[in-house]
Amino acid sequence: MILNFERGRHIASSSDWVDFVIRNNDILTCINDSPLKLTRYAEGKYRGTIFAAKLHTEQLTHQYDGKSGRLRSLADVRLPLSLGRTFSDSMHVFYAIDDNTTSLQINVEMEVSGLMCIYAVLRKKAIFKYLDRVCTDIENTARLLQDEDEKIEELLNQEQHQRIERFRNRLNARESKVFSSASLEASLSISMVNQTVLIEADAVMPDRHFLSARNEVVQDSEKYDRITDTAGVLASINNPAFAIRGQGQSPSEQIEFRQAAFEFGHNLYKGYLGGKLTELMPVLLHYENNAFLQLDIDQQMEGLPWEALNDGRDFLSTRMCFSRVLGSKSSSGRARRFNGEKLGILLVGSDSRGDLPGVACEVANIAQLLSRAGFDKIEVLEGPKATRQNVLKALNSGRFNILHFSGHSVFNTHHPYQSYLELIRCGQLYLHELDNLKTGGCEPLQLVFLNSCQSGKIALDKTTGRNLSMCRTIRESGVCNVIGMLWNISDDAAAQFASYFYKFLASTDQFHVAQAMRRTRCKVAMERAWQDGSWLAPVLYT
Repeated sequence: MILNFERGRHIASSSDWVDFVIRNNDILTCINDSPLKLTRYAEGKYRGTIFAAKLHTEQLTHQYDGKSGRLRSLADVRLPLSLGRTFSDSMHVFYAIDDNTTSLQINVEMEVSGLMCIYAVLRKKAIFKYLDRVCTDIENTARLLQDEDEKIEELLNQEQHQRIERFRNRLNARESKVFSSASLEASLSISMVNQTVLIEADAVMPDRHFLSARNEVVQDSEKYDRITDTAGVLASINNPAFAIRGQGQSPSEQIEFRQAAFEFGHNLYKGYLGGKLTELMPVLLHYENNAFLQLDIDQQMEGLPWEALNDGRDFLSTRMCFSRVLGSKSSSGRARRFNGEKLGILLVGSDSRGDLPGVACEVANIAQLLSRAGFDKIEVLEGPKATRQNVLKALNSGRFNILHFSGHSVFNTHHPYQSYLELIRCGQLYLHELDNLKTGGCEPLQLVFLNSCQSGKIALDKTTGRNLSMCRTIRESGVCNVIGMLWNISDDAAAQFASYFYKFLASTDQFHVAQAMRRTRCKVAMERAWQDGSWLAPVLYT
């Protein structure tokens, strides 16, 4: 029988010293009061004792590139009480997060048989507790060595001191590579082939070295249907906007929204971001608001609210810059930000049914906010001015870089390409027309914000066989940044979200859309006490 044990944590020391410590186990066990005591008798070979068991351990392979590495060791253990002999295969895998922080993962496989099975089961909790202690010991030892703490002077012999000194000299001789203050950029690709979901993650660290990991999850249609049903219930919790669409509210409306979203998002995280991704995700989460995570989601999986992903601590979309992409990661941040100077901004407010009184206030407040921020090329088409003719004329003039629409949109679930924005006097601006959103035949718009219900919803188009949404189609047309709503949200929540978004957008360097979106989610969620999904419904495509 093979027993598996796994532990991981962030180590408050550089990867150089972490690597040195795990390669020199005799130094590690000398400095810390550990049940494991080892004596080095040759390079990478040790003898020692643990829990009254004698062992011989040998380091089989070692890899280290300056920022990440792994060490594999094999131990021959002779158990006490004549219980026999066993072998353990251990792997230390680590990544530099920054100059003083390292992510460490320890994996141990132990082979047991006969009476040893009973012994191993009885000692299982002790083994897990011991691995926690090993992580702490590695951290303490690495930090003491890195800081040249005097405490270690009396604990080590002369040969150990010489080893440390030689290593320190090599570090000093090597040109110091300081981590850049630049942000971490990562992409997460999620695709489904037959009944297997493939998740691939790539990350470019601040010092430009590259990390990657992948995971595969078997998923049948029944499991996927359960997830989508749960997402539908999530959207309806405490959501009065469903009444506007003629949809009855779910009995789940009494459930606390944040808790329901947290459970849904954590199940997504555990269900899809396991395997080797458990080594990479903590690195991304460490950077939080200096990390840019872009999701390239297969159209079959795109309809889920991935913005709810959380690691058990908080939602990823509120901790880091989070957006969806089509096909590949945006290069050099071009699609994420743009220069705010001399921008033309078109604000369209269409209360086509007379049930959205907040539309007029919303576009007026945004115009006033942007005007105060120094933008003078602002045009508002609201009330009787929000006609199909006026909107098309404005867009074709070539004067605008941003389009903000507030009003109703109608999403056709059977033929998404026939979805449209509702304008005054029964005017309709169809998705196949929005597909060609150019400004006067020039460059595509920099930003389109569809502050309308279901503008981000995905459905299968029976004619083309493609999964489409209004946001996806507009982004495919070349618009750099597109925002829409996955589900219905109330009039006041939509206005609140839009006002904060443009406030934060105008205050960021070079109109940083993803950063403004992250800050807006946090602000709206806090002000509305996380009671509904108005902070989760918006999706950003970059």
